[in-house]
Amino acid sequence: DLTYLIKKDREIVVKGRMGISKAGNYLDGLLASIIAEENNVLNKICDSNQITDSDHLLAARELKNIIKSKLKPILGMSNATLTLSKSNRAFNDIGMKNDVVVKVDDIVDNPIFQDYLESCTIDILYNFFAFYNLINENNERRCVDTVIISGRASKLSFIKEKVNGCFDGFTDSLCFKTIDMSTVM
Repeated sequence: DLTYLIKKDREIVVKGRMGISKAGNYLDGLLASIIAEENNVLNKICDSNQITDSDHLLAARELKNIIKSKLKPILGMSNATLTLSKSNRAFNDIGMKNDVVVKVDDIVDNPIFQDYLESCTIDILYNFFAFYNLINENNERRCVDTVIISGRASKLSFIKEKVNGCFDGFTDSLCFKTIDMSTVM
């Protein structure tokens, strides 16, 4: 979520807003499909058309919960792994015979994930700057001094890092700051 603010004296004026809904369920589905790429049993629970019974539905729900509670918090950590255990009843009931070990670096390096990351950072920021005339034909942006990161994406370190990187060279580094709204409340 992006908001364009201008400070005038003691007043803050909202000049515009823009956002995309790709941090919650969309990202969960994307991560599930990347995890399942190499596993036929898990692949079936990532496609709602292939969920044929309650066991597969429960396994899909379990995978979503694991993604939300265990994978998303470690997505920015290098060399981290996540294990989906065959002893988990939901996975065992759909015939998963072996543990599935997922390397977080492999997920982050996956081209599908990289496309997602670009669409949530570089692409949306470029569109935002262009729409609100904050960029000219020479790709020069107006000076930005503060970025407030909000929405569900604000909890994801890799999104924050990529957003901050987008402002390299377009800010006065002495006064540029990022405010993470997920830590304010």
